Amino acid sequence: MNSNKDLVECSLVHKTDANDVLVYKPEIVLKSVITQSEYKDLVHLLPGEQQKIDSVYYASEDIYILRTLPHCIPQSVGASMLSEINLEGFYVSDGNGMLKIVPQYVPLHVEEAIRRKLSPHTLPIQQAEKEIIASLSNDAVVNSYMLLNNTRDLYFYKKNHEHIPGMMLIEAARQAAYDYVYKYTGYAFKSVSISMSKIDVDFFDYSISSYPVEILFSHRDKVRRHKPKKIEKQAWFYQRGRLTGTFYLEGGIIPMTIFPQMRNEKYPKEHLFFPFKDNRYVEILDSNLDALTMKVISLSLCSITVENDYNSQTMNITDLRIGGVTFPMEGYSLNPNNRNELNITLGVLSKSQKLLLNNIINTHYYHKDTFELVGLPLPN
Repeated sequence: MNSNKDLVECSLVHKTDANDVLVYKPEIVLKSVITQSEYKDLVHLLPGEQQKIDSVYYASEDIYILRTLPHCIPQSVGASMLSEINLEGFYVSDGNGMLKIVPQYVPLHVEEAIRRKLSPHTLPIQQAEKEIIASLSNDAVVNSYMLLNNTRDLYFYKKNHEHIPGMMLIEAARQAAYDYVYKYTGYAFKSVSISMSKIDVDFFDYSISSYPVEILFSHRDKVRRHKPKKIEKQAWFYQRGRLTGTFYLEGGIIPMTIFPQMRNEKYPKEHLFFPFKDNRYVEILDSNLDALTMKVISLSLCSITVENDYNSQTMNITDLRIGGVTFPMEGYSLNPNNRNELNITLGVLSKSQKLLLNNIINTHYYHKDTFELVGLPLPN
């Protein structure tokens, strides 16, 4: 199995636990075939370094081919030595008993199977070599990711599956999208986020857990773009050389400076919210500058009710802090029906305070009345 160093960094794919990362071993995939014009462009852009290009591509007839892939394969050899790999999308019959290469991005597991079986003395193409070629091309980078299919993951494998769950493949492609955007579109990590507006998935066949799944990922049209405002990404799922499905994602690139404003729900002031989990707290300061932590019972955009674990009757509360930010208060009082509860009335909030409180509700609270209205169990 893979080591942790092969995993995509969990923060890149918006995860906090490496156990939730589903993609690893990211690596560039080069075109299997380039034209004479493309070759000349590479030579022009890498003056004096033609040998580097020639170490990756060799000339055959009027095209240039990756050193790890043969131009032609006898059909009898393909049937006998490469029977475990589907070559159909990468080689086609010429009608004379030979399989001829077609311009395509060949999944790395297919490329490696062909190299090991047909030209084992040819060295694999290293990532550093690929980065040089990819950096000179006008085409968008095509990246390969391997799916980390943990069949003990109870989120995806609550029951036994005879195939890899489609939701796992979708989530893996989503993770690849975040990794790809931060690596190849010119945006610094944490400077932007992706706001997905459309996802399309086509499954042509089942992917099974008995074989590895490789995901190729790129811009949908494979055209290189720097800091695009909109993204159209596509993933191709391969197993044993067979295309089993595609994933298409469309979305906007949102600067993190305005991202919180995009998630402003504009909650009604009268709506009372309760915490999903019993671990939400606010901090209050009294006139003695003692900082006291109080557990939240409920809150709205106008008030907060907390557990009264202190003698609030004798306290002079001067400050209220939520999420580390000080909020204005109009007043506070004990609940006359339950003296274990302290009600704090909020004052006039600034725009940034409203936004923070809104996002806190988005993340950590639910509206109890609407859950009870539709007869659903409460989420806490």
